[in-house]
Parts: sequence; structure tokens; C-alpha cells
Amino acid sequence: MTTKEKLLKTITDGKTLGADFRYRDLSGMNFEDCSLKGIDFRGANLSNCTFRKCNLSLCLFDGANLEGATFAKVRGENVQIREANFTGASFEDTYFCYSEFHRSKFAGCYFLRTGIEESDISGASFSAERMGIDFRECNGYATIKTLGKKDHSGTIGTTIL
Repeated sequence: MTTKEKLLKTITDGKTLGADFRYRDLSGMNFEDCSLKGIDFRGANLSNCTFRKCNLSLCLFDGANLEGATFAKVRGENVQIREANFTGASFEDTYFCYSEFHRSKFAGCYFLRTGIEESDISGASFSAERMGIDFRECNGYATIKTLGKKDHSGTIGTTIL
């Protein structure tokens, strides 16, 4: 059974909490209308994956590559995302709360109706053509840039459009 087949079986069996998919190549997978709650994706290659109508609560994404990933109608509480790469990712109708985004890179991303609430964004960098993101009650210092527009470095607790 391939790694991708194992992951799909884990999801369909509902045994995601604590499932270990660290450092695996899961690139290009499509996750739709499912719970990925508690899966350990640390160091995994999740580039060009699609997450649609998914629960990412309690997931670990430290050091993961999520370049070009798509997040649509995704929810996540207590998600740990440290030093992850989200270059070119898109976020639409997505919400994270009580999560950690330490030193993660969100370069050239697209954000529309996205919320990051009561989370730690210390050292993270955000840049996008479209910055429809609300950093409500977040803490930490992040670099936030809307490409071609005013630099919002360090803007916390403010909606940037």
C-alpha cells in the first residue's frame, strides 16, 4: 500500500488523531469534505494539494511544504504550523484560531475572506496580491505586505484588504 493509499484509508476509517505522515510525499492530493484532525504532517511535501471543506484542527505542519496548496472552506483550531512554506498558496473562506504560524512563509499568496484569530504569527511573513485576511487578536510581530500597495509590516488585529 502506498503512502497516499495509507492516508486515504486512515481518513476513511476515522483514525486520524495522532496518525503519523511526517516527511512523506503527499503532493497533489485532493482532500474534500473530510476531517484530517490531529494528523502529523511535519516535514511532509503537501505541495499542490487541495483542502476543501476540511477540518485541520490539532494538525502538525512544522516544516511542511505547502507550496501552491489550495485551502477552501477549511477550519482549524490549535493547528501548529512552524517554519512551513506556503508560497503561492490560496486561501478562501478559511478560518484558523488558537494556532501557531511561527516563521512560516506566505509569499505570493491569495487570501479571500480568511481569518486567523487569537493565534501566534511571530516571525511569519505574508505577501499577496489580494490580502482579504483578518488577524483578529493575534500576537507576535509579522511582516505583512500587499504587493504593489502599502506595506503593512507589523499590523496586528487589523483587517487588511
